[in-house]
Amino acid sequence: MRLKHCRTEPPLETQTHSVGWANNMNLHLEFHRTTNRLRSGYRSLLNKATSSRRLNGVVFDKMQDYAQALIWYRKAAEQGNARAEFNLGLAYQYGESVPKDMAQAIAWYRKAADQGDAIAQSELGVAYEQGAGIPQDYTQAADWYRKAAEQGLAEAQYGLGFLYRNGKGVPKDDTQATTWMLKAAEQGETKAQFNLGVCYLNGAGVNRDFNEGYFWIFLAKTRTTDSGLKVYAENTIESLSKTMKKPDIKSAQKRAQAWLNEHPAKPEQQTRF
Repeated sequence: MRLKHCRTEPPLETQTHSVGWANNMNLHLEFHRTTNRLRSGYRSLLNKATSSRRLNGVVFDKMQDYAQALIWYRKAAEQGNARAEFNLGLAYQYGESVPKDMAQAIAWYRKAADQGDAIAQSELGVAYEQGAGIPQDYTQAADWYRKAAEQGLAEAQYGLGFLYRNGKGVPKDDTQATTWMLKAAEQGETKAQFNLGVCYLNGAGVNRDFNEGYFWIFLAKTRTTDSGLKVYAENTIESLSKTMKKPDIKSAQKRAQAWLNEHPAKPEQQTRF
């Protein structure tokens, strides 16, 4: 599930799209759908808590004792603190100091999501999309993604765009798909950048534009930490390099480098406290 943790499961879904090229060449691209989490996120969250941060009156001082930390998370969660509810759900999902229990994880995520916590809402979207701990329900997935996406959460914007692209839980709508993917891509969400690039190469929801496609896919290739996505992006860039004009490639690369300079890489983990 979401908070940028690497999951051991394979990607939920890959779809192959053919892109027409000059000289009758075809390149098969994949819509890579993965949650791209780092298991260390939960520990990182605890390690980064400092004495200047308080939760319901409790001061955290770079606590290394995860079991003790979990006690305080539970106390705060039982008092209705949304962040603690989310973190408790995360602990149950990954079995950190408690037995793995996806049903408990979902229950705590839902409590936080009902209070408007965007990351928890996105987590529920992932759970419903994948049928993880609850019956698969794309309509519910789209609803929860939308709640988080409207709060500006990039990963939820990408998730919603992906559902629109594939017509799951919502009517298939390439324009809506690219609209939400663009919002996520502009925030640096690399899966959205790659898939937005594919949309430009295919003319799906946008006017077909190889230069724009190259630009977004180059960004994804440069910034992604997902090895699978990086391979897809590198292969796509290599194929584009054989068919696009060199001045167009240089122009797209120059734009991409300017974008990268203006948007420093973000930490892979998203700290909650």
